Amino acid sequence: MHSTKHVFISGAFGGIGQATTQLLVAKGWHVFAGDQNPEIIPFYKDNLFVTPLLIDIRDPKAIEKAFLEINQK
Repeated sequence: MHSTKHVFISGAFGGIGQATTQLLVAKGWHVFAGDQNPEIIPFYKDNLFVTPLLIDIRDPKAIEKAFLEINQK
């Protein structure tokens, strides 16, 4: 399945964020999955439809870094 839609989800390592990530991937979306927990990287690393991002959404520099990474994809 080729993904043409993209979305960023914060809090994607647990709870509603993780469930939403899984739902959207199943529907063909590419998810930029953000969380401040470093375990997000190995958790999603083998999923071709998820790009894990280590981000604290309260930190403007972290947001800028994530923005730049997303725009490179």
